[in-house]
Amino acid sequence: MSIAKTAELFRVGTATLKRLRRLKRETGSLEPRPRKNGPASKRTPERLEMLRLLVEDGPDRFGHELAELWTAAAGVRMTRSDVVRGLADLGVSRKKSPSKPVRGTLLGSASSARSKRIGPRR
Repeated sequence: MSIAKTAELFRVGTATLKRLRRLKRETGSLEPRPRKNGPASKRTPERLEMLRLLVEDGPDRFGHELAELWTAAAGVRMTRSDVVRGLADLGVSRKKSPSKPVRGTLLGSASSARSKRIGPRR
């Protein structure tokens, strides 16, 4: 089957098929090539283990406090964002209790929002 007919069959462009053929020829596989751009992650398995131990030691610490402690332990500057991403990598949740709307507020229900209208009724 020709490239044009195959492209039409799979609803892709012919350039896509040509790239896939070249990838298969050069690497022997259709797996994507590893990414080359960007710095290496600071969240290595060893550093994630450090973070896990810090959270176990003080589960009520704030994110910026964990970042400072993790920086001291790892020897590499870790930010609050690194802490949040690291906790996600570990599958650890920082939420301590579920959110509930306060009774009697506009967030409580749609009917309470309607009853709090300001201005003339239409």
